[in-house]
Amino acid sequence: MDAGVATVKGPNGTMSASSPTHHARAVGDVLTVSRVNDETQYRSLHGLTRTLIANMVVGVTDGWSKELEIIGVGYRAPTGDRACSTSRWASRTPSSSTRRRITFEVPVPTRVIVKGADKEVVGQVAASIRKIRKPSPTRARAFATSENE
Repeated sequence: MDAGVATVKGPNGTMSASSPTHHARAVGDVLTVSRVNDETQYRSLHGLTRTLIANMVVGVTDGWSKELEIIGVGYRAPTGDRACSTSRWASRTPSSSTRRRITFEVPVPTRVIVKGADKEVVGQVAASIRKIRKPSPTRARAFATSENE
């Protein structure tokens, strides 16, 4: 952590986060996050900062994924190389830079796997896809989700 910015590098890329209220120190394979003082504001953000850094470490090493299952008659995902380019959800991702960091896998026409290094972006893209056809509480759901880590 350099001047309040933690940078994590791994096989899936590089991620960084800033936290001017906390200090992180790496000793060997252990990263320790400490707060500036014991005021309530700093204590409440301590766990958040630690978890954000831990999510970055998992993201750049293993990556995050969300699995969406399409349930219902008449709904299916495009398979093969066209899965990302022609699908309805590829145009609904937050920005073009986000689309470059996210990959879609369609192992079967009723299952979509959203993968990426940033847990927040993967969750947002999965939520955007799910928003296309909101689940009905009384009937079969169009998109059901499960998290794979």
